[in-house]
Amino acid sequence: MSAPIADPVPAITRDGINSCGRKSEESESRRRLSPLPVFPAPLSALLHLQPISSATHPWRRRWLGTRRYWFAQMLGWGGFILLATQSFVSSEPFDSRALIENIGVAALGMLITHTLRVTLLFFRRRPLTSRQFVARIVPCWLVGSVALGGAMSLLSVHLYSAELAAGKLVHDSGLTDYLDMVTRSLFFIGFWLSLYFGYLFYNQTRDNTEERLRLIGQIREAELRALKAQLNPHFLFNSLNTIRALVPRHLPQPRQAVTSLSELLRAALRLGDRPVVTLAEELEIVDHYLALETMRHEQRFRSTQQIDVATLGWLVPPFAVQSLVENAVNHGIAQRPEGGTVSITSRRVGNQLELTVSNPGPLRTTTRSTGVGLQNLRSQLSHLYGPVAELDLIEESGLVVARLRLPSPRPEILPSA
Repeated sequence: MSAPIADPVPAITRDGINSCGRKSEESESRRRLSPLPVFPAPLSALLHLQPISSATHPWRRRWLGTRRYWFAQMLGWGGFILLATQSFVSSEPFDSRALIENIGVAALGMLITHTLRVTLLFFRRRPLTSRQFVARIVPCWLVGSVALGGAMSLLSVHLYSAELAAGKLVHDSGLTDYLDMVTRSLFFIGFWLSLYFGYLFYNQTRDNTEERLRLIGQIREAELRALKAQLNPHFLFNSLNTIRALVPRHLPQPRQAVTSLSELLRAALRLGDRPVVTLAEELEIVDHYLALETMRHEQRFRSTQQIDVATLGWLVPPFAVQSLVENAVNHGIAQRPEGGTVSITSRRVGNQLELTVSNPGPLRTTTRSTGVGLQNLRSQLSHLYGPVAELDLIEESGLVVARLRLPSPRPEILPSA
């Protein structure tokens, strides 16, 4: 057996640093898996309610409220009736008008506070600063208190009109009685607003905390996947180095297969994290893949490329063309005993790049393949280009043709200089 030759791929040293100057795995793992602190939201953020929309608050919820809201309303104002009635329940003789007055005040309070809720929801249709938020709450509080105080005064005068006319009740001036009712109403409405907004702020803070924790969990999971993705290729490179060293020199084809595979993996590591690559870089990956398939299928497999030189600098998603070529080989050439030729062409059509990959044979609609490769490619195209990118898989003139049309990618996904 011959001695090992120079390694075609970067060797991984014991401290985790390869010839490309990458950081060690240990220090990288410590950096990636460091705890992510959750800082409490500032007070200004707590006093900021998120705006509503027709999706979060449809018309029925805005105008009529929810069951939970009305349960809280009845519970709160029912507690008011019990507390207000407690003072005269044991008195003799029992006067039912005091109970009716308290029930009427509770009913008026429910009506006015519900109107306040609808008004505040109207204000929350657009984002408000803390100052704008307070500037709308205070007038609503004052107007609601004045309205409830006036309604309470009218209700009291109506219930005790006979005693007032007979002079049996000693009252101050009407203005003093009204101001006393307004003062009570200020407390009632203010207490209701405190409970209402306290509940809203609590729910919003809880939802924000849950969302923040969910995002942190996703970030941690992504970091673990990235760390595994970094460690696995290192293991593969070391294994490929060992396998290639064990292949005798007089067997060039297996050695070339290992070399092509290592070059394909190296290109995958180098280009996989980039959103777009040049067509020239993509075709380099395709060449390594075609070299492997040529050794696999031997005389049954041939490939041709007709590439417009003007399109080599066009930006395309990484592994887009390779996925189409792999699909043509596995579901076209490999299924034919006589094999065939995979043709790759590129040309510029207007402001778009047109890439075609064709192979002989019929378009099979029923196959064991799950189609994950093409689905992932379509998802990648939708993310990078939106609806303007097109990927068609058709049959014409005895050939299965995959045609990919790409515009220039959006500026936000271009790699930074």
